[in-house]
Amino acid sequence: MDILSELSAHGYAQLQDIESIQHALLATEELGPLLPLNGSVVQELVPKKQNAVRSNSFSSRHGLGVFPLHTDTAFWGEPARFVVLFSHVVSRSATRVLSLQDTNDLMARARRSNPIFLRKTTNGITYSRPWENKEIGVLYDPCYMLPVNQAGREFQDDALGAGESSQKLNWSGATALVLDNWRVMHGRDSCNDDNRVLYRFYRGMIR
Repeated sequence: MDILSELSAHGYAQLQDIESIQHALLATEELGPLLPLNGSVVQELVPKKQNAVRSNSFSSRHGLGVFPLHTDTAFWGEPARFVVLFSHVVSRSATRVLSLQDTNDLMARARRSNPIFLRKTTNGITYSRPWENKEIGVLYDPCYMLPVNQAGREFQDDALGAGESSQKLNWSGATALVLDNWRVMHGRDSCNDDNRVLYRFYRGMIR
């Protein structure tokens, strides 16, 4: 599979027959350097109940429930370009991805109304729109972004509603999912599946 062509056409790419995290790392080398999060290159993602998590995260807000659509690492000065998720086991809890067309439609409406947010980043708190520039066409995470005008509140509602019509991508085992984090948002179905364990890493140059 030509990963870059799939990402260009759809905003995401599903890779089959990926048998280990090492294989996933090797298969995505062309996407750029690895970007550590809190000193860790690969993070293990295991569903947790709300009372088991203290940090400002989707697990602390939603527990085993639905995770709303968002941009990963929106709290960085510039978010990671690519998110790679890998699972070697079958899981009934799907990852949700808003299609490239639906994302473009959502953002076109947003640009007409000019939503403004306060965004908490590693560099401090700043005013932000749910996009950055022509390259970063979508930038939104309700954990780190607080709407400060009516258009912002409307965008928040629109993004939440868009999750209901987003594409459901199931985990069938030995699978990796590559997301263009600058062009599409993703989320998660509710999770009552003890088997769900994902591994995540980020790629792409931070300028």
